[in-house]
Amino acid sequence: MSGQKSFTHVENEVVHEYRKNIAAASTVGEVKEYFARAVCALLGQASADAVRCRHEDVNLLPTHVPHYTLSDGLSAQPAFQAIWNGSDLPAILGRLVEPAVHRCVHLGKHEEKTNTNNYHHLR
Repeated sequence: MSGQKSFTHVENEVVHEYRKNIAAASTVGEVKEYFARAVCALLGQASADAVRCRHEDVNLLPTHVPHYTLSDGLSAQPAFQAIWNGSDLPAILGRLVEPAVHRCVHLGKHEEKTNTNNYHHLR
């Protein structure tokens, strides 16, 4: 563990709003968007905005392991490699992905409720 850079202070800044958004998400698409936003915010803050992260660079895969992927374009950036290698960012993303996957599973089991919420006002 010696020499590992920690970004838990950045995680703590991002996680509160992220969890609130995930809990309020009514579709899997929203969960994926909130996850991508949180990851990009985390990477941006951890790198002092040197990492250029777009939401398309982050892909939540609730039914696969690992549960997310980062684009080659993102992971090839020298600024990304400088903060990712030898840091706790992989562990932080592992912690961020857990509530997103849990919410996706929950929404999948209760699809009738989310459809009712989305279409009820049209009747």
